[in-house]
Amino acid sequence: LKVALRLRLSMAHLDQQDVNVAFNKDRYLPELLAEKDSLDPSFVHCMRLLSQEEEPVHSGKGSSATQVHLTEKCSVPVKDFPSFNFVGRLLGPRGLTLKRMQSDTGCRMTIMGRGSVRDQAKEEELRKSNDPKYEHLKEQLYVLVEAKGSENL
Repeated sequence: LKVALRLRLSMAHLDQQDVNVAFNKDRYLPELLAEKDSLDPSFVHCMRLLSQEEEPVHSGKGSSATQVHLTEKCSVPVKDFPSFNFVGRLLGPRGLTLKRMQSDTGCRMTIMGRGSVRDQAKEEELRKSNDPKYEHLKEQLYVLVEAKGSENL
């Protein structure tokens, strides 16, 4: 476990090109297996983490894959259901529904577009300001879902 954590921490500071050079499968895997063999089996969580670290090395993908940033724009059907409060339903009481969805999925969710600002007069003012920051207010209501993960997920 010490070897895996040490290598991951040292590799976290390197560029992706340097990771391919610094990652030595022939040296890393035997050290990882020796660490796993020397560990007491009662440390169930440590054994699970070491097994998870071992799988990508065996598959040839290395211990750290390239990070990808995925973005999905989910439109909200406001025109089909004009009387329904989508923003209120998405946010929930004190924003807890949206926070729970974000923590359950590991994604970042942002409500954007026309109707996403509580004060309609303020929203109209921001829309007319032509500030690039508020460009999304000119579009229909949507939820922007962003997720980060490794390439091999």
